[in-house]
Amino acid sequence: MIISEKLFSRLDAEDLKKDDEQLLLFKIIKAYSFNYSNKHLLYKLLTGYNSNSILKIGLEVQPLTKRHNEGNTNLDLAMGNIQQRINTTSGIELGNSNDSFLFCEAKWSSDISYGVKYCTIRNQLQRVIETALTFPNSSDFNGQIFVTLLTPELHKINFLDKINSRFYGYKYDEYLNNPTSTFLKEIRSNEISTKLPFKDNKYDKIVENNLKKLCLNWVTIEELIKNIPDKNLSNEIKNLYEEFSK
Repeated sequence: MIISEKLFSRLDAEDLKKDDEQLLLFKIIKAYSFNYSNKHLLYKLLTGYNSNSILKIGLEVQPLTKRHNEGNTNLDLAMGNIQQRINTTSGIELGNSNDSFLFCEAKWSSDISYGVKYCTIRNQLQRVIETALTFPNSSDFNGQIFVTLLTPELHKINFLDKINSRFYGYKYDEYLNNPTSTFLKEIRSNEISTKLPFKDNKYDKIVENNLKKLCLNWVTIEELIKNIPDKNLSNEIKNLYEEFSK
């Protein structure tokens, strides 16, 4: 698992507590990380696809930013064809193959952030998607690019009932159904392109080309907890999660 040793030690020693989505995600992912088959089960739950490749997992990791005036994106979870960047504790880059990869944005009680120091129309989901599309550094990448939103079941049910109880529901709907006229339009807007310009003009075309390989998914925290192979651990996390979600 790619994660800073200090962070791993802290999270591993702590008990789950209310609204700590970082700790909750760590407990869930760790429960799937014991062997090859469990990792592949987790990947299928998050993407909807089977993988025959060796899957690496990264928690609280940072792919490099491709824009000026913007720091690296802090990803809750990355999985699949990734590897640790040399001389970093939590930096990641694409692995040495054309296999697919997953970036995941997890929320418990919070919503996605929007607006940054230099740009008022930048939002967290938009940024994660863009980072995923530029992660291969090329339009020649042949794998699929998965971006998964992980939230409580309640908010997905509301979304399916056309009731968006979170901002991420609105943006997920826009990016899922018409990414060209929403996502591309946003990142090519004058405000973003002027205040947060790409470090190289090639990235605009890479985003456009790799958009065809993007698979957006929405998975619930409850689904992941329910499918933890160790049922004693699954029930333990489930009971704590339900108690802290009241």
